[in-house]
Amino acid sequence: MKSLLRCCCAFFALLLVISLAGCKEKELRLVGTYSINDQGKMEPYVRIEKKGNDYWMTGNHGGKWGSSIVVTPVSKEELSRVLKGPVSINFAGLGNNNVAIFQVPKGWKLDKFECKTGFVLATVIGPLELYKN
Repeated sequence: MKSLLRCCCAFFALLLVISLAGCKEKELRLVGTYSINDQGKMEPYVRIEKKGNDYWMTGNHGGKWGSSIVVTPVSKEELSRVLKGPVSINFAGLGNNNVAIFQVPKGWKLDKFECKTGFVLATVIGPLELYKN
């Protein structure tokens, strides 16, 4: 009986570790370089990197990568405040007060905006569909 109890405890501990690792994994999915479709031409636009424990976002302006900024995981509550309503989708997000990048389900819609690729950059002027390279 004791060995069964130990085995169950070990199993649940393993499940907890896997669950917690999954929480961090969703932001790792955002690491990479993204382009925008500029009149049929794909242009590099933003890059997400993980350096140590931090995530960094770098924008591309006129073909040159600019300064990087630290971005942090976006919670469901934060996204709910931005969208002014409940969030019922699974997503991964990194951002700050001015800009955020999200992985959302392909085909996700917000008002007239539809994200066919599953990657969107949210800015103060509105959403922008991204293409992961």
